[in-house]
Amino acid sequence: MEYDYAVIGSGFGGSVSALRLSEKGYKVAVIEQGGWVTSADIEEADNSVR
Repeated sequence: MEYDYAVIGSGFGGSVSALRLSEKGYKVAVIEQGGWVTSADIEEADNSVR
């Protein structure tokens, strides 16, 4: 697969940069360190915040 940009890190700066580039029509790959996150992991995290 080919991308126009690769953004390293999905923190605030990386995620906003990736969003802005994709809104302009660029194909963007976001590369993050760490394990694979599933939707179940996200739901669990959201439910634990009160």
